[in-house]
Parts: sequence; C-alpha cells; structure tokens
Amino acid sequence: MSGFLMALGMVVGAVAMYLFDPNAGRRRRALLRDQVVSKSNKAGDELGSQARHMQNKAKGVVAEARGAVEDQKERMSETAGRKSKQ
Repeated sequence: MSGFLMALGMVVGAVAMYLFDPNAGRRRRALLRDQVVSKSNKAGDELGSQARHMQNKAKGVVAEARGAVEDQKERMSETAGRKSKQ
C-alpha cells in the first residue's frame, strides 16, 4: 500500500509541477480550462438533444395509444348499433 501511495504522490507532484510551472503553467491551465468547458458544453448539448428525442418518442407513443383507443371506441359503437337494429 505504501508503494501505491508513493506512486500516487509522485503523480500528483508531477501534475502540480506541470500546471504550476512559472514559464508555461498559465498557458497550460488555460488550455485545460478551455478543454473542460468545451467538453462540458458538448455533453450538455448532447443531453439536451437526447432529452428532446425521448420526449418526442413519448409523445408519439401517447398519440398511437389515443388513436388505438379511439378506433376501439368506434368499433364498439358500430357493433352496439348493429345489435340494437337486429
């Protein structure tokens, strides 16, 4: 376990040195921030698109169910009309 913690500490130190380098750290942090914001925006757009898609599919299912119920009502009323005439 101590070997893992030592390796983890070395990785964290290397990342800190990379990001907080006095010469290029500001640029690296800005690039990282821009990438994170871009990925976040793309993920939000994709989630919104999927939500709209699922909403439209649900509306379609409801419309089909309503149509089936209306068709069944018409058939039942036609059958009832035929029986009453006999």
